Amino acid sequence: MIASVNAQTTNIDSVVVTNNSAIVYLSFTGNSQDMYVRVNYGPGANTNEYWTPGYYIAAGTDTISIPLTGLNPSTQYSCMGFIYYPSIASSSVVTFTTDACSLPVSISVDSINACSEELTATTGFASYQWKRNGATINGATSNVYLAGNDGSYTVVVSDGVTCTATSSSVVVDVDEIPISTCADQEICEGESVTLTANGPTGSSYVWSDGSIGSSNSVNPTTTTTYTVTVTSGNCSSFEQILVEVNTLPNVTITATPDEICVNSVTGISFLVSPAGGTLSPANFNPATAGVGIHTVTYTYANDAGCESSASVDVEVQEPPTVSGVDFNGENLILDGDFPYPVQISIGGKTYFPIVQSATQVIFSNVDLEIGDLMIIQGIEGGCFYTMVFSSIEELSLYGSDLQRDKDNRIFDITGRQISVSSLEQLTPGIYIQGGKKFCVMRQQ
Repeated sequence: MIASVNAQTTNIDSVVVTNNSAIVYLSFTGNSQDMYVRVNYGPGANTNEYWTPGYYIAAGTDTISIPLTGLNPSTQYSCMGFIYYPSIASSSVVTFTTDACSLPVSISVDSINACSEELTATTGFASYQWKRNGATINGATSNVYLAGNDGSYTVVVSDGVTCTATSSSVVVDVDEIPISTCADQEICEGESVTLTANGPTGSSYVWSDGSIGSSNSVNPTTTTTYTVTVTSGNCSSFEQILVEVNTLPNVTITATPDEICVNSVTGISFLVSPAGGTLSPANFNPATAGVGIHTVTYTYANDAGCESSASVDVEVQEPPTVSGVDFNGENLILDGDFPYPVQISIGGKTYFPIVQSATQVIFSNVDLEIGDLMIIQGIEGGCFYTMVFSSIEELSLYGSDLQRDKDNRIFDITGRQISVSSLEQLTPGIYIQGGKKFCVMRQQ
């Protein structure tokens, strides 16, 4: 069937195929003006999976051949010719099947001596790979191979495009050099292992990585097969050792928070992955660790026994201390030791300093009345740092237990006063009374 638009028509006259290509021969009628044409094709019944480049056709031209490349062997394809300028017309669909791969390869055998035979494969192929008893021989990639071991040998050849073929096997029976090697090895990423081989006295040893000698220390990054060739006199044989490389686990650890007060009651939460490893130290306690930066390490071993670690630094900070207080009704001046930026909370309201040094902090416009609770804590890190004063009298009479004992009000940790008739009514948590902290817990 021939399609026609504006008197221009195209038809597929024939398709000539190989195992990986085809040539489509198109003919035209009514071609009174220049036009552009291509071939649409694809596997099976699909004619629009691939398009060839467009081809310019001068007016009056009757035929053109268009190549299709990169096809798979023994595969059915469909194609059609397609005029797309100046008008649109397409041919009927034609199906074809590419040829099967046919790479005639054979092996000839030439006996060199009692302990080796030279195997020669058919020349002219793009690549070669020799195998012994079905296993790939590392480095044996030319058309000639000197066999010094008994076994069944084949060679796999390729045309460099899509076709491969395997030769018939040939059996080699020679006087092998007795070789003993270490067993196959299994290591973790980053580790090394020493491979060993032993042949007759006076033998020489060459490894596939270029090393020389009966032992070879290797540290492959991926699973690798090492071949050792042992030569004694005029005879050579080889053995192979597999080194399997197991990947290291991906280990992570994060600390929340990563800054904490030395007298904190909340502690640090460590998020680790994968689960099932060990922390060092096992139970981090800021009071035990002391002020400073500490490293916590998480170690995990996978099923292969490969171990990885990850670490996180946490900072244990000391709380501020207050040695003197001056309040003039508006500005509050605290003297003492302030190792980091601080803020104060009074009655649930937070104030930030207008001036701070390591020994003095000044706050302005502070709403502070007799009986208010003041909490001093660090600005950053989510860690709880406190110095607690239960009343203005205590600020004026610093260190007086009398004033502290008179204040029996109860405050929560944010400075909010709690009204209860008895301690039994308190919910679990941390509270302050008389300038002293206490904890309420309930037995489940």
